[in-house]
Amino acid sequence: MNAFVFYTSSSLTDWSCRIRGYLYYFSLNIVVYSYVIQAVSRLFWTVLYKHRYLLSMKCHIYLIIFKICISFLLPLSCIITKDIVFVPFKMCLVLPKYIIHEFYLLITSFIIPIVIISIIYGIIYHHTIRSTANFRQTLHGAKRDAELARNILILLGIFLFGGIPSAIYIVVSSKGEAAPSIIFLFAITTPSMAVAIEKIMTIVLNRDIRKVFKLRWLKWFPYCGPSITRVQPITTNNRIINPTNTQKSQQNKTKSQNTHV
Repeated sequence: MNAFVFYTSSSLTDWSCRIRGYLYYFSLNIVVYSYVIQAVSRLFWTVLYKHRYLLSMKCHIYLIIFKICISFLLPLSCIITKDIVFVPFKMCLVLPKYIIHEFYLLITSFIIPIVIISIIYGIIYHHTIRSTANFRQTLHGAKRDAELARNILILLGIFLFGGIPSAIYIVVSSKGEAAPSIIFLFAITTPSMAVAIEKIMTIVLNRDIRKVFKLRWLKWFPYCGPSITRVQPITTNNRIINPTNTQKSQQNKTKSQNTHV
């Protein structure tokens, strides 16, 4: 989506800039609210697991449909209003002088999602601490709590990494001067980088997903797995002799001879 919006030639008009601005906010919302429903799904599986319907595929499909609808509706103000105009060497975003509109997009696209995610992960962490209260003194319980806290902080850090460059770009551009090109490049690439990093860290941090990924990798690329040395059986007089059994029989024969002597 970002590649289509920022790296394709288009007519330099306000209307085309509004379309590009809407696509930018739409892509931002659909990624951010994906993290929200991911946190909601983890809440279902860790805290509300007694309600079987919340764990069903049907419920998760409804979550995905809700995410797409809300991502489509929230930035419609970019097209309805005329607060986005084409300015050379600047992103097609709401101009800083429209404070209410800019504040609305900032709240719906960044503040509300990160608050929801933080609250949900706080509930999950609190529930995990309470569920292991009887084992807090054991090494396993302390290690589990530390691992959960570490994973939550890593995911929130990646989430912030994807939005901070865009926030810096907005602040710098609000002064009426063209922002440095390096900030512009960071602002349009860090969201995609953050998504890629988050997926890699999901595989690294989650033992179950890592195990499934390893099995899939070995299935697709079997030559990458460990080599297996197979012992061929010895065939004599049309009979198959197990080398291990042959060796054991020889050892027993030697022992019997020594005993006889």
